[in-house]
Amino acid sequence: MDLIQSNLALSLGMLGSLSIVRFRTNLTDPRDIGFVFWSMAVGLSASTGCYLLGFAGSIVVGVLMVITGRFSVPQNDMMLVIRGSETDISTIGCIVGQFCSRFRVKAKNIMAESFELVYEVRIPMETSDGMIRQLFELEGIDSVNLLSENKCA
Repeated sequence: MDLIQSNLALSLGMLGSLSIVRFRTNLTDPRDIGFVFWSMAVGLSASTGCYLLGFAGSIVVGVLMVITGRFSVPQNDMMLVIRGSETDISTIGCIVGQFCSRFRVKAKNIMAESFELVYEVRIPMETSDGMIRQLFELEGIDSVNLLSENKCA
């Protein structure tokens, strides 16, 4: 605190240098990082005696966090596993591309009598049932598995 000497601009510069600190927990949501830097900025403004600026900044950042929290829809990538035999694989890719906002082939296992396709997909849960129904309408599809990531709170 002797280096900062009640200079808020200098304290924010120190905050920038603290940004290279490695977090022990993986932060997947950008808002989580915002909360971490918000708390550091409030701590620095309180330690330099700039209470009014820290309070006003907290009000502004708090309102922004609430607004962005209401409009952000978490979209998680899921794994889609399709098993079958005697089906055109390119048709499966067209159906997956039709329903998913983003998809990528992770694995393609072709055996003599069957196949297994693994996609990483981003699909709203409301439309996933329609995609699964359309995949089962193809001849030769044995199973369709849609797996989501198990997140611990």
